[in-house]
Amino acid sequence: MSRLDDLKKIEALGGKLSIGAAVTIAELLESETIATLAPALRKAADKFASKQIRNVATIGGNVAENAGGLRCVKYGVTGDYVRGLEAVMADASTIRYGGRLHKNATGYDLNKLLVGSEGTLGIVTEVLAKIHHLPEKRTFTRPTLSRACSTSLKASTQSGN
Repeated sequence: MSRLDDLKKIEALGGKLSIGAAVTIAELLESETIATLAPALRKAADKFASKQIRNVATIGGNVAENAGGLRCVKYGVTGDYVRGLEAVMADASTIRYGGRLHKNATGYDLNKLLVGSEGTLGIVTEVLAKIHHLPEKRTFTRPTLSRACSTSLKASTQSGN
């Protein structure tokens, strides 16, 4: 496992990231690739995990555990973002599955099988993940009863009822 230190690459591939398994969350968030492709993600990093966890949690570990965190209901778990992966199997063979296409319906979905297997089926060495852009600005308006009634009244008079 110590040879995974060689797998510290982060590359942009057409709206997706190719990430080495040994890259920590902190290294990913501080990379120039993220700064260019998803600057809002870098700003919102404190909401995802504490600084102590980001410094030790690796991408390969997150994929092996199918990590979710506190906001998994809103944003989904790690497996929802994995589009492809490379793994070393028990017999030392290397497999590469998935790719740039969103829909890939050829055979078994090995991504879903390996993500969350906790390393029992293979050791993940590289991950192809989709980039999720966070909105720059969020707005929320709270409807009041009077506003709802006036809108409903306008809609009914405009429809001719």
